[in-house]
Amino acid sequence: MNIKRRGMDTDTRCPVCWRLNEDGGHCFLKCKFVVRCWREVMLEDIRTELIHKRSAAEMILAILALWDDVSMWVIMLLYSWWEARNKTNAGEGVRSLGQVAHRATMLAIESNPARKEVNIALRPPDRRIRPPMGILKINCDGAFFAETKTGSWGFVIRDHNSHAVLAGSGSLGAVHDADCSEVQACLAALQAAPSHGIGSIVLESDSMNTVKALQSNERDRSPASVLYKEARELISLCFDSVQVSHISRSCNRSAHERARPESWLGPGSIPCLV
Repeated sequence: MNIKRRGMDTDTRCPVCWRLNEDGGHCFLKCKFVVRCWREVMLEDIRTELIHKRSAAEMILAILALWDDVSMWVIMLLYSWWEARNKTNAGEGVRSLGQVAHRATMLAIESNPARKEVNIALRPPDRRIRPPMGILKINCDGAFFAETKTGSWGFVIRDHNSHAVLAGSGSLGAVHDADCSEVQACLAALQAAPSHGIGSIVLESDSMNTVKALQSNERDRSPASVLYKEARELISLCFDSVQVSHISRSCNRSAHERARPESWLGPGSIPCLV
């Protein structure tokens, strides 16, 4: 835009959406593709705050005033998007939302090596974040009892107002280990959601192994590999939009309570509308 104001004859449209002239606000906060990226990593509330800042300086000060980890994640998201935007401008094609989010996540993790084993999702681990309107959040949890090799599962699905719309729980008669219990809880939720017309979700688990297994194939040689592959196939076939996130146990308490033995309705329990 500044180049055009100085009299140069050039195309100033956004190279990603090709809809509007590109300035800093459009590039980082308003382009329809970057808006989807903010929503993909569950930072839409921060984008909404930043969009009202009157200058780049105000925006930078607002980002730096955020909680340390959140500030870093926002900065890395902006860098990842700028990198993707430049590649698009160079004719390399538009990167997918997953690619932008994954690049930002890796940059955030690498910037703080001490937290590599803790923060795998691009969000603060102890902060409850509501999903955008039209997207439902699934919290799932599994329990494993080593003495009897049995387990249980539970999940709760909530809307953008944090109102529970669907929940389920049940027992598992034969379980190899805790990872199998955790992914069984995810499978139960992923199987129940489409039958109730749920197509866009944020899936949250306090099991780091489960989150890693749903985001990649790095645990496909573990005892739970068949279950992981089934869960990824359900995600691919049955949903329009899925974000898998790791959260702390304190933020997963609702699912944990559903997985307690007191809440069992029996093996293979039927989820119920709340």
